[in-house]
Amino acid sequence: MRKHRELRKSSRRQRPVRKTKAIRGPEAWRQAFEALEPRMLLSGTALDPIGLPPTFTTTASEVIASIPVDVGLQWQDQGFSMLTNQSGSLIGANSLRNDLRFAGIDGSGFATVIMDTGIDLDDPFFGEDSDSDGVSDRIVAAVDFTGSSYGAQDIQGHGSNVSSIVASSDSTYPGVAPGADIIHLKVLGDDGSGSFYWVEQGLQWVIANAETYNIASVNLSLGDSRNFDATTSRYGIGDEFATLADMDIMVIAAAGNSYYNFDGEQGVGYPAADPNTIGVGAVYDTGTGGYIYGSGARAYSTASDRITPFSQRHETLTDIFAPGAPITGAGPNSSLTSYHGTSQAAPHVAGAAAVMQQLAVQEIGRRLTLDEFRTVMRDTAVTVNDGDDESDNVTNTDVDYKRMDLFAMGEAILAMGEAQQPTYVESDVTIMDAGDSGFHAIGGWIDMVSTAGYDTDYFFIGDESVSNTASATWDFAGLEPGEYRVSLTWDASAAHATDASYTVTALGNNPKVQTFNVDQTTAPSDRVADGASWGDLGIFTVASDGALQVELNNTGASGMVLADAIRLAFVTEQSSSSGSSLAASNSELGLSFANTNVNDAVAALNYSALNATTRLVDLSDLIGGGDDSDIFNGDDRDDLNDLMASGELTLVEA
Repeated sequence: MRKHRELRKSSRRQRPVRKTKAIRGPEAWRQAFEALEPRMLLSGTALDPIGLPPTFTTTASEVIASIPVDVGLQWQDQGFSMLTNQSGSLIGANSLRNDLRFAGIDGSGFATVIMDTGIDLDDPFFGEDSDSDGVSDRIVAAVDFTGSSYGAQDIQGHGSNVSSIVASSDSTYPGVAPGADIIHLKVLGDDGSGSFYWVEQGLQWVIANAETYNIASVNLSLGDSRNFDATTSRYGIGDEFATLADMDIMVIAAAGNSYYNFDGEQGVGYPAADPNTIGVGAVYDTGTGGYIYGSGARAYSTASDRITPFSQRHETLTDIFAPGAPITGAGPNSSLTSYHGTSQAAPHVAGAAAVMQQLAVQEIGRRLTLDEFRTVMRDTAVTVNDGDDESDNVTNTDVDYKRMDLFAMGEAILAMGEAQQPTYVESDVTIMDAGDSGFHAIGGWIDMVSTAGYDTDYFFIGDESVSNTASATWDFAGLEPGEYRVSLTWDASAAHATDASYTVTALGNNPKVQTFNVDQTTAPSDRVADGASWGDLGIFTVASDGALQVELNNTGASGMVLADAIRLAFVTEQSSSSGSSLAASNSELGLSFANTNVNDAVAALNYSALNATTRLVDLSDLIGGGDDSDIFNGDDRDDLNDLMASGELTLVEA
């Protein structure tokens, strides 16, 4: 029985710098992007990984599962280029990371599963190896289902590249969910092919271990090299997909790379065609010249959001497009690899699923369902038309498709949470300006007298490249226990840092610490109060210790950092009661009404006239009768009772 590794690590040590060698010319590209053709099924005895749920039956399907074909690049007309980091900008990941509202939203607390050719286990893209055990710290489990002599280690390269797109924490080539835990299930052999039997075993492992690791998403950059034009469930794994959907775990699948091979017929491969997966096609992330692919598909020129000529597509089965060419990321032995393929588009969405589930739990108190995730993703996506500006040798469908926008998804989930967010009433506001008692500055801050600052001054310092490392603290003491809103103000300028680092600490025996990167190039806009505009960091709980500290430093800042006033407001949650005037007891109706004007009130009345459509009615529709009164009185009560007795009216809870 094959065992998997569970690693929980905390300490850090310095890792070697990654190196890569630039390769130029068509021959070099053929070597770097060898065409991956379908291979024969690997032989071997099926493995029995631990944790398989007893309620599932393995079908042992011997259909070949492999990396989608046609990622082989034959020629590029402008030489070798590494452009992966541009995909984050295209899908709004960079905007999300730099927005104060999404501070800390990076997949933390959730795990993402990549089912592929293995992972480079000791690659710094996946965290430090603090205990020197040969496994990067963020890889919490790695399981081989193929019987490879290398175990879960990636020899082929595809799995490491895909994994890094999902969750790399490298500063140059960050993944979409750099804070998520990483689980890699090796279901494709060292030559890039496998069987759906191994895929099914991997899916069953996910179901059995989902709660243990808090799994948010599963990435399947693999397929059967077919072209389906309707939803289908194949190879005995549809029941696993349905179970994962019921668990609110998003399964993301590459649409396939064989559009040219299928003569431009719309369709996607499997498992992208399964109704319980998200099928993903590929667009270019930027303009990088022209490409000829192994199948014969050719892009004469490229630009952001142009659909790649190899990407399979279908107007209803392709749920979303994402950047898929050219994508640079991790490879075997801490190398860099670049790929073109829907295999690279899918992990962008798998990472997004981890990030958005973290945000959903924070904002609405639960995960998104599969239908909700699909709807939010598509409703907020950018429209890309197949044929408006593509320059290629394939049949363009003239269909409007959707390309994922992570930032817009985040804003939509914030909007979902607004109705559930409590309303706070402020009292006991304290403003501590830079320079006031309780403010401390270390490291050469300059006190600038300026009307742009709160109370006509502020402190500033340059970034570390031009100034010493510096910090400033605002210490609030003697606070009553309770909830406090922390807000700050600053003078916005293009020369200021986009990532001024603020840390809020609610002090005490069990201190709560949260760090935020604030963009000081744009003005604060959450509220206007006390003669200034403020940006909110959030609501923080102060315990009986009665102290709270805000710290600002210039470590790693991208520009000048400003220290100005901090506003601390004691807040209490406002009752969610609507304040309805329907408030006095009435035993006949089972509700209560007051003698008050209700012309503008929508009542909790479900008016069900016989053989009529049920509708909500305005209470004023039933008020007054023959007395022309705007007041709900005894006559109106009698009228309502008569309607209820006849069955024409029922009262329901609002």
